[in-house]
Amino acid sequence: MFDTDGSMNPRQIGLAYIRFMVACGAWVDLKPGSKVLVVGLGSGSLAAVLRLCMPQVELHVVEINRSAIAAAREHFGFTYGMGDGIHVIHDDIAAWLSRPTCPVYDAVFMDAYLQDGSVPPQLTEQQFSENLKAHLSVQGVVVANIAGDDDAALQSAALPYQRVFPNVWKLEVPCSHFANTVLVSYSNKNTRKIGDVLITAQDMVAKAELPYDLAGMLRSSWQRSYDCESPQLCMDKALCDNQAACNSDHEAVLLEL
Repeated sequence: MFDTDGSMNPRQIGLAYIRFMVACGAWVDLKPGSKVLVVGLGSGSLAAVLRLCMPQVELHVVEINRSAIAAAREHFGFTYGMGDGIHVIHDDIAAWLSRPTCPVYDAVFMDAYLQDGSVPPQLTEQQFSENLKAHLSVQGVVVANIAGDDDAALQSAALPYQRVFPNVWKLEVPCSHFANTVLVSYSNKNTRKIGDVLITAQDMVAKAELPYDLAGMLRSSWQRSYDCESPQLCMDKALCDNQAACNSDHEAVLLEL
């Protein structure tokens, strides 16, 4: 995880859910100048891998806890700053979304937790999801990590996204030592097919010279989460190239978590 100088090496990040969240960022075609938001800094691992895989974007990280920002720099080697295209913002995310300086984002990565591992209650409210969607581009995507295997907690965390976004996918994180589920939410304006997502994920690996397979993680998760024999063809009804090739009941898997 660390280079010889003690700084964080994003190529050596071992957490599977971090890698998988980055892979899900392939759901949107990020171009030079695109803006990406990370909610919750943690150790800085997610922001560091995103920076490596998406060097063309402007990356904002909103963290409410000033001591967490200091800890990431002092104990986890998070040395990124303004000159690296990462803007670390000390603020409450709800307040940040209400500020006139808050831009429209093309991708949002939600990875914010309380000390007990639960998602902050205000982030599970429908009003927050609506505010988040209002600051998302029409083809943008929200990628949210949900930790733990508590079905009730997962449902509670997913419900606000289901009420706001027409497309919400629940994907189990493969090869993880912990129980993590990632929710991928977006509007019908995002017409990317799974083949496009996999190609983008492969391109990120090649360009960033990553020692792990992001596209392979997506394929594995899709097959595990939806028991689909052809994940490259399996998307929702609006996006599916060949509906007959998919064994999944789309209406069931899309909304019933």
